Formats: sequence, C-alpha cells, structure tokens
Amino acid sequence: MQGKVDVLINGCGIGGAMLAYLLGRQGHRVLVVEQARRERAINGADLLKPAGIRVVEAAGLLADVLRLGGRTRHELEVYHDGELLRHFDYASVDGRGYFILMPCEALRRLVLERIDRDAPSVELVFETRIEAIQREAGQNVSQVRLSDGRVLRPRVLVGADGLASYVRRRVLDIDVERQPYPAPMLVGTFALAPCVAERNRLYVDSQGGLAYFYPIGFDRARLVVSFPKEESRQLMADTRGESLRRRLQAFVGEESAEAIAAVTGTSRFKGIPIGCLNLDRYWAGNVAMLGDAIHNVHPITGQGMNLAIEDASALADALGSALAGACPLDEALAGYQTERFPVNQTIVSYGHALATRLPDRQAFAEVFDTALQGSSRQPETMRGERRYAPVLSPTQAAPSS
Repeated sequence: MQGKVDVLINGCGIGGAMLAYLLGRQGHRVLVVEQARRERAINGADLLKPAGIRVVEAAGLLADVLRLGGRTRHELEVYHDGELLRHFDYASVDGRGYFILMPCEALRRLVLERIDRDAPSVELVFETRIEAIQREAGQNVSQVRLSDGRVLRPRVLVGADGLASYVRRRVLDIDVERQPYPAPMLVGTFALAPCVAERNRLYVDSQGGLAYFYPIGFDRARLVVSFPKEESRQLMADTRGESLRRRLQAFVGEESAEAIAAVTGTSRFKGIPIGCLNLDRYWAGNVAMLGDAIHNVHPITGQGMNLAIEDASALADALGSALAGACPLDEALAGYQTERFPVNQTIVSYGHALATRLPDRQAFAEVFDTALQGSSRQPETMRGERRYAPVLSPTQAAPSS
C-alpha cells in the first residue's frame, strides 16, 4: 500500500485546503502538496457571501469564523459619480440576510488548523512540488513523483493550484486564453474609519475609476481601487498618497471622507490578478480541477473565494461518492462539471459585464443585479435573460500516452 492515496491535491490555497478538509472528514486518505511555506500568506478575497457561508457552516466552521473576527454585514451601497445607485439589504437576496468579511488567508489558516486537529487521514506537505507524472492509457494519472523523492499512486489527482496551474498546463496540457482587463486592481490595508465600520460602500465613476471600502477584523479596513492603467501608475507613483486622495475625492462622497483621509500612502497597495476565464472542461480521466485553475472572476462581484469553496464542496461530494463505490469516477466528475459550470459561468460573465460598463451609469445600473451580487444560486438567477455573453476558454486535453 506504500505510496497509495485516495486523492492527491496540488495546491493549498483556500480551495485545496477546503477540499482536503471535507474529504478528510469522510475518512479518505488525502495528501496536499504546496510549493510555498505553510506560514507564507496566500492573498485572496475577503468576502464570504451567503453561498460561501453555507459551505463554511456545513463544514462546522462558522462559529470559529465569527469568533476569529469575521464581521457580519447586511447592506451594501453602490455609487456612480458620487450619486447613490443601489442600496440593498442582503435579506432581499437570501434568507440568511448577511455576508461575512474575513480575509481568505485567515479562513485558510483556520481550515489548516482543523485539518491538523480533526482529519488524521490528511497529510499536508509544504515546500514541495510535483516533479513528474506517469499515465496509464488515456488520461488517467497512475504515478506522481514529488520533489521530496516520494512516489505516489493516487486514485484521483486534483489541481487546486491557481491561475498558473501545473495540473492544467503540464498534466492535462490545456492551453487557456485568459482575458485580462486594461484597468489594474490594487488593494491596501489602512486604519478603520468609523464610516467604513458603519457600512460597505462601492464607488465607480464615468472615468473608469473604482473604490471599495470595507472593514476586516476589528481595527483595519481594506480599500480596493482600480483606474485605467496609465492613470493607476501615476497615482501609485506618488507614494505619499496625495494624488490618490485627490482622485478619490473626485467621485467618492462626503460619507466616506474619513476613509479617504486614512489613506496615508500608496506603498501598502498590492496588485490583484484580474482576468476573465472559465474552462469548458473541469476534468479528464482521473484528474479534476477547481478554483482559479478553471475560472477567473472580476473582483467586483466579490465572489472569488466563494466560487473556490463552492467548487471544493461539490467536488468533495462527487469524489466521496466515487471513492465509496457508489458510482464510477467519470460519472461523478461529470456531475461535478454539470453542477458547477453554470454557476461559475454566470458569475464570471456577470463580473465581466459589470467591469466593462463602469463608465456608463445607465449601462452599469442595468447590469447590476442584486441577486447575483448577493450570490443567489437559485435556478432562475442562473439562466435565461440573466445570463451574459459567454466567457470561456475551450480546453485541449493531452493526448493519450
């Protein structure tokens, strides 16, 4: 039995960690391999919307999320050129009536701690990578060699390894055409102003500017900004933040003046990778993928972390059934694809529609959908007139070997 595992997960971001925890709770033998150190912060989103909260609650983690400083919020205000465009309560979208603000890295660390405590069948291996694979006839991976010298024979290999996914590129030989956006997005952390503690506010303007203020923890706030590429470069070059504060004052209302004053410089801002991608195939043979390895959604939706942990929950259910012998693996993975593709496609396309209509108030207002923004997963929200232009990349699977 040496070297045999039920599931080998490449990547220990929030999606990979959640999948490992869920499979470990079922008693499956799982090994997670991650190139980075365990202590290294892995950047991600900060919002758990109702669809993501349901996964966290079902995993028995909601009480810990709230204990560790996850902040519940009920409302969002959206402004265009300084005028209020939307004010909606999450109770109008979901019976839960709230969303939670918690950094992705904080949630990931919580999941890792729970793996250590409650999932003895899961092994976490850091500062290690996949060096080589062997295949059987067709797409099935039969053997994996790690950089620490171990040779594994997984029943299933999962790529939870992000935008530059090794599993997607090197194992499945899938080329993707990720559609980048011309306006970069950056995020900075500052002292929490009372107006930010009061309410989340999103501002956009007719010049392509975006600013989103929201709290994290008990004493800090995030500011996400986006401007056309050259303007963004010039604003960030003024490290004292004076240019950025003036630019924000041009379209952010007085209700957030204290938040602008808290922006004391630009050195704290870090870039957020943004693009538009949804593969039309999430698996092949005994290999599956989830999260950013298969889709990339514009952060204006606030659902990047949600989609990853929703993927993890659906894939855990599918793999659990196959590993228990309840159905063939290909049938289980096809079901995972059928469940997750329409949701991911709708949210990715919705985010693209919002991001490309920022300057036009009427067009932006027509696209802004409180149900989708609030992470409703009701069937009527996912189909028909609410679906936007397809945004996907066709897969090209590796040849048999």
